Amino acid sequence: MAWNIPSTDNITSSSSSKKPLIQILLPHRGKWEAEWVEATWKPMSYPLPWCDKTFSLCRIPSLPNARNTLAQQLLNGDADYALWMDDDHIVESPTVKIGDVEIGEPNLALNYLYKALEETGESIVTGLYRAKQQHGFNYAIWKHAIQPDGKPGFIHVQQWEPPQANFFSVDVAGFGMMLMHRRVLEAMRDAGYGTKEKPFFSWEHPNSMSEDFDFLVKAASLGFKTWCLTDVKLSHMGLLVIGVDGNVRVPRV
Repeated sequence: MAWNIPSTDNITSSSSSKKPLIQILLPHRGKWEAEWVEATWKPMSYPLPWCDKTFSLCRIPSLPNARNTLAQQLLNGDADYALWMDDDHIVESPTVKIGDVEIGEPNLALNYLYKALEETGESIVTGLYRAKQQHGFNYAIWKHAIQPDGKPGFIHVQQWEPPQANFFSVDVAGFGMMLMHRRVLEAMRDAGYGTKEKPFFSWEHPNSMSEDFDFLVKAASLGFKTWCLTDVKLSHMGLLVIGVDGNVRVPRV
């Protein structure tokens, strides 16, 4: 599927006169980097002419539990969309010009993601960023694949070509900046998810699927594809540990 983002010189919602209500869902650790606050949190708190925003934060006892809490909060309210965000991502593009400097603009990125879903009729879209890992720093988007041991698993998406252009489907992705229509969570609830026995997000043990993979696999089983919009690019903040052997390690924090 080829799809190209339209001009955003005049940021509006489309033909509908009703503003979408977007609930920003943020699991967090209680300590925010000043760079993230300045580049992401402050701009995201500004009102916008084309949408209304509300915020739900959950401090992490465990990441799956935090995401389950936030998902339930959205379903208990009136929001049309969930914008899942992590507190270690900064938008690189799209940008706005401030004086002579181009800076990433998270509200413009949100509009790109919204238009991608609105104009294609899809329900889940992520921006593009690199995963934190010990080797390679691959993109945080994956496709189903058979592993060397013969078991099913996932491999990183390394490249994409036309006609996929800047908008293409993946099987799972990270939740660093992901826009999701409310109907995804409603359909999962109707299928019996959202309980203690069958949570929306689950991560049973370190070698099992992570909570974001788990969720998107469930969503796919109900007919919801995950898409990546490469016009939205993000930096993934973190610390590197360089061992005496010269190897780089990415702490799981």
